[in-house]
Amino acid sequence: MGISFTFVSVFCYVGPQWGYEAIIGAVIVGGIIEGLLAMTKVVNRFAIATGAVFLILCDLCPKLGALVSIMPQSVLGGAAVMMFSSIVISGIQLITKEPLSGRNLSIVVVALGVGYGMGANTGILAHEPQAIQLIFGGSGIVPAAMVAILLPKEKEEA
Repeated sequence: MGISFTFVSVFCYVGPQWGYEAIIGAVIVGGIIEGLLAMTKVVNRFAIATGAVFLILCDLCPKLGALVSIMPQSVLGGAAVMMFSSIVISGIQLITKEPLSGRNLSIVVVALGVGYGMGANTGILAHEPQAIQLIFGGSGIVPAAMVAILLPKEKEEA
C-alpha cells in the first residue's frame, strides 16, 4: 500500500512539474540504487544519505563534478557492469522464488521478448506520435513492465 501510494503521489507531483521523463529517470535511478545496495550489502541510512549529498554536491559544484568525471572509462564501465548485473540477478531471484506456472512463465517470456525487441530495434516506433516515442522509445524497460502488468493473471477458483 505504501509503495503504490508513494508512486501515485510522485507521479502526480513530479510529472506535471518536471515532465514525465523525470519519472522514468527516477525509476531508473531507483533501480541503480537498489542494485548498488544489493552489490555492496550496505544498508546504512547514513552511508546512503552521504552518497546522496555527494551526488548533489557534484551537481551543484562543477569543479567537484569535473574531478569525478576524470575517472577512467574502464573503471566506470566495470562498476556499471557489476551494478546492472546485480540488478538482473536480483530480478531473477525474485522471479524464481516460487515455481512458475505455464501462464506466469508465458508472461515473463513475452515481457522479456517485448522489452528486448523494442530496446534492440529503436526504429520500431518511428511512425508513432512523439508522446509514445518518449514513453516507450529509449529502452525496453517500459514496454516490458507494461506487458507484465497488463497481461491478465490466472483466475482464482472460488
